[in-house]
Amino acid sequence: MKYECCAYPCSTNPLKEKILRTMHVTNCCGFAMSALRICLAFFLISEYATVALALEPAKTISAQASSSPASKATDAKVSRAVALWKKGGPDDLKESFRLNQEAAKENDPRAEYNLGIMYMNGQGVPKDDKQAAYWFLRAAEKGHAIAQFNLAVSLSSGDGVPVNKSEAVRWYRAAADGGHILAAYNLGVAYSDGIGVSKDDTTAAAYFRRAADHGYARGKYSLGMMHLEGRGVLKNEVMALSLFQAAANEGIPESFYMLAYCHLEGIGVPKDSKKAAAFYEKAAILGDPQSQYMMGYLYAKGIGVRRDQAKVSYWMKAAAAQGEPSALTFLKKLEDK
Repeated sequence: MKYECCAYPCSTNPLKEKILRTMHVTNCCGFAMSALRICLAFFLISEYATVALALEPAKTISAQASSSPASKATDAKVSRAVALWKKGGPDDLKESFRLNQEAAKENDPRAEYNLGIMYMNGQGVPKDDKQAAYWFLRAAEKGHAIAQFNLAVSLSSGDGVPVNKSEAVRWYRAAADGGHILAAYNLGVAYSDGIGVSKDDTTAAAYFRRAADHGYARGKYSLGMMHLEGRGVLKNEVMALSLFQAAANEGIPESFYMLAYCHLEGIGVPKDSKKAAAFYEKAAILGDPQSQYMMGYLYAKGIGVRRDQAKVSYWMKAAAAQGEPSALTFLKKLEDK
């Protein structure tokens, strides 16, 4: 069974259907209001820039170095390589690459990880995703948590290696066990959506909680969604709101969207259309297309704000520019008049 709305299907998720049933109305311009689709997609973190574009200083694993002359020499090479990489000049990067190569010959996981980074970014060497994945694997096999995470991302996306979701989960788990918080979050995603592993809401919620407890904002948002739906945890609307607010405090647009929805519908809080509009506006300013559409809708209907046709047009065009289906439908109806 699929719930059809505005010519595009939504999943049979009970919360989604409740929202669509309760909010499916037609405004004065004749367009169906369906923007209160819940952002249930949990985002796999595949942007290396968020975590892994910086080379790891040798001091972060200095406890693993022995007092032998060879180990000290390797430490010195890795430290020097990191310092040169931070300078960032063409000659600096070439020398950094050379020093990392020398240290990697001694099976130093820091140097192997660094080579993966340099191949991935094309720093001091031509960009080569296959070589990047190779060196991440070398370091990952030695327990380097960030390399394990990067390798898992490569396996998830197919960068330099064939896509292998189940193998990605294995390396995410290894990285999470090593304390990598984004890896824990991605395991939550995998178990929530059944990516490379059987769906398991309880396990998903546990990994989201681990990420949230370590301060990761999307972990808080995702755990909030689990509490809102009662997936893998007890249904707790107040807890969901608290988590949405915590994630919103760190600038997560979807959390502002959910705070707006809860205030509009009176979920966990009394209904308050003015507060809902304020939360939608914050998400809209952050670039969330569904919230931009909602701002246009609210200004068209005068819900929580005064009717304002100029602002209707502004927000609908902003949402449509990002391909938001309902905004595109709205603008097309205006053009056809």
